[in-house]
Amino acid sequence: MPLTNRKSAIKSDWEDALNNYMAAVEKLSQSFEDVAQVLEKADARGKVIVAVPYPDTRQDSFGDIGGRDLNLGTHDDRIGALRWYVDEALNEWNSRVERGLLNGVTLSGFYWGHEGIGKSDDEVLKTLASYVHERGYLMH
Repeated sequence: MPLTNRKSAIKSDWEDALNNYMAAVEKLSQSFEDVAQVLEKADARGKVIVAVPYPDTRQDSFGDIGGRDLNLGTHDDRIGALRWYVDEALNEWNSRVERGLLNGVTLSGFYWGHEGIGKSDDEVLKTLASYVHERGYLMH
């Protein structure tokens, strides 16, 4: 499904989305902790799968990663943006775990949030899946 009617996202949009996901996951975690306590099942945990934003090929000025502005019209920069996002998500997740904010949930993996896989997405998605698997998580 083409995104021709929408403005393509930039790095700060991806950061905002990740911050919103993590805030929601904190609330979800607390809910699971509450339910586990009521049910007297201390080891009960919810599983979370984090959506990966779509690296829209129309975006030629995504934002600075690794000292340069990425052009998502190129295969390598699309991969770079996705790897950055997965790394940021894992860093944010681990930071919250260390602070005791995600005791009620576990991270299961990531999923391709875009509805469909276009011709230019096939290899990008395969590379992303390999990257996620290397980190010990599932790709959905």
